[in-house]
Amino acid sequence: MEYREQVGVSRKDDINHIARIITYVDIKKGKKPKLISLLTNDFDMPPETITAKFPFHDSFSLSMSGVL
Repeated sequence: MEYREQVGVSRKDDINHIARIITYVDIKKGKKPKLISLLTNDFDMPPETITAKFPFHDSFSLSMSGVL
């Protein structure tokens, strides 16, 4: 599987928040492929491990798990 990795910075007042965005194509049998983007502050873990930790890909599940 191929991954796209980006680094994003958001600023609030004098504080910079640096995040890593990992994007990949989620292909489920019988469904249309879609792009999934995961936001993390973990710059050490490989993208394969991060995407494997979150087999559910709807924003409600991610926000309830404390990821968002």
